[in-house]
Amino acid sequence: MNMFENYPKKIFLALCLMGGILVTQAQTARVQVIHNCADDIADSVDVYLNGNLLLDNFAFRTATSFIDAPAGVPIDIDVAPKTSTSVANSIYNLNTTLVSGETYVIVAAGITGLSSTTYSNT
Repeated sequence: MNMFENYPKKIFLALCLMGGILVTQAQTARVQVIHNCADDIADSVDVYLNGNLLLDNFAFRTATSFIDAPAGVPIDIDVAPKTSTSVANSIYNLNTTLVSGETYVIVAAGITGLSSTTYSNT
């Protein structure tokens, strides 16, 4: 019996297992962010992902292209004034878990309640 006769099968099995590990580590979702908040205090904002600045001075009526975001793990998305120096300045926080392979469009809309912008339905 040749002791090397089973090596191709073992190597193939090892490559399959390693390939499976790589796939599970790279879970991502596609995300687009749209800034549509007409509040005068939010003419531009900073957007943080897990405490790291993702979008600096993100202007009203702009959108990102679709980006890959971590999926299958809890993430924090924070919005802060354009003058922010860290995520600690956040005025809005969303904690969520994205589903791998899904596509999301996140739209910032409405008013913050922190400015002089007022709307009336009359």
